[in-house]
Amino acid sequence: MKISVYIFIVASLFLGTVLSANSVGLFEGNQYFINQISGGFSIRCYQNGYMMDASASCHDNYLYPSSWSRFYNYTKVNADEVRLVAYHEDGSINEKTSQFDPEAGVSKSDFNLWIYTLLQRPLLEPGNNIIEFFMTKKAVLVQRGSFTIDVFVGESRRCRYRSYYSHNENDCRTPSTICRSYFREENLCRY
Repeated sequence: MKISVYIFIVASLFLGTVLSANSVGLFEGNQYFINQISGGFSIRCYQNGYMMDASASCHDNYLYPSSWSRFYNYTKVNADEVRLVAYHEDGSINEKTSQFDPEAGVSKSDFNLWIYTLLQRPLLEPGNNIIEFFMTKKAVLVQRGSFTIDVFVGESRRCRYRSYYSHNENDCRTPSTICRSYFREENLCRY
């Protein structure tokens, strides 16, 4: 009798660990790839009878499958907020917070995983990222856990050289502002 109770307890703990591992994470998964892209273009601008020429080299990297993702927790936790704290291989830490919908089991907003802006840093960095999550209800901790996300360096791609024409002279004064549009038109250098 003692042995069967012991086996039941061990099996329950193991099953609970497996279920919780699959019940919490990011919608886009736990493996991401950084793809470095580059290319260039020339541009000729016509405005008010004047003509100006310029060129630009563009470099960027993007995260596949996505630079944004929602957090999910299907363990029926009654929380109204989730805070994710990412511990990176280089020792740096970053954190993000979102409101949480307990009925759906998902964060109410996407988390910025990769895009740098003047006002924020992304959650992830290249390498192994240990993500610790804190679920709260009215600022009281109701659940805590962790999962791992790996970010691998993928392939480098080069886009074809293009030529543009514009009726805005500012496009020739600062041609690098067109790089995002250029990469989008080139399908992120996938052809």
